[in-house]
Amino acid sequence: MTIHDDGKGLGENRPNHKNTTMGLTSIHRRVQYLNGEIHIQSSNKGTEIIVSIPLGAA
Repeated sequence: MTIHDDGKGLGENRPNHKNTTMGLTSIHRRVQYLNGEIHIQSSNKGTEIIVSIPLGAA
């Protein structure tokens, strides 16, 4: 699943930063629970979140 926007980016709430938002923390936990992977790219031109979950995960 890919989610993309053309907003201002995450700024200081970028991935792996101590101030990650509750929403991103929740996404990370759910993806981890399903043995998936999450990749987040963010800049001042927008953010893209790619989530991959193997079939038959849960």
